[in-house]
Amino acid sequence: MGLAMEHGGPYSRAGGSPRDCWYYLRYFFLFVSLIQFLIILGLVLFMVYGNVHVSTESNLQATERRAESLYNQVVELTASQANLSKDLNLTSRAKETTSQMLLGARRDLDRINASFRQCQADLMTYVSNQPYMAAIILSEKQCQEQLKETNKSCNALFFMLNHKAKTLEVELAKEKEVCTKDKQGLMMSKGVVEEKLAECGKIQKQQQQERQLAEDRLRTACRRCRPSASHWTRTSL
Repeated sequence: MGLAMEHGGPYSRAGGSPRDCWYYLRYFFLFVSLIQFLIILGLVLFMVYGNVHVSTESNLQATERRAESLYNQVVELTASQANLSKDLNLTSRAKETTSQMLLGARRDLDRINASFRQCQADLMTYVSNQPYMAAIILSEKQCQEQLKETNKSCNALFFMLNHKAKTLEVELAKEKEVCTKDKQGLMMSKGVVEEKLAECGKIQKQQQQERQLAEDRLRTACRRCRPSASHWTRTSL
């Protein structure tokens, strides 16, 4: 089925001989030579065995009919040769197309072989890594179980911490109320202390004024006492 490449010919059918132009021309020349041989043989036999005077005209007509038949055969063979040439051209184009398709198929086959080799390598890698993958899956299952247990513990701890947080929030609210009350008491105490500090400042200022007045009186008294002391000292001397 189909065309198969052979050495020594442009193309050939699978299991057949090369079919080029020369192949059909050989048959054409063979038919022409056979026709010429038959004509010559007929003439020779006619000349040897026939009656020239009686059958010349009938033989001539038969020869003309035979020649016309042979001419028609030659015309048919020529047309057949032209058709065969067209078929040969079409077959050559089909051969080129088939060659291109064959090259493309070979490239695709090379890519498929490369992909197959890569798949084989990946398969070997997968087979070699399968025990590790099984161990990883088993370890993952154990980790998931541990994670579930840890989640349970974490949930219990979360509920406990949440309860403690709510309790601390209640206590914090109470402490805030106490602090607010203490703050209000301290603010009131602060106002009283500020008032007392203001009164103390006034008293201190008044005492400073009185002290300044006493110091002024003392200085005045000291000035008065100095001349008397000098006079007493002179008198005693």
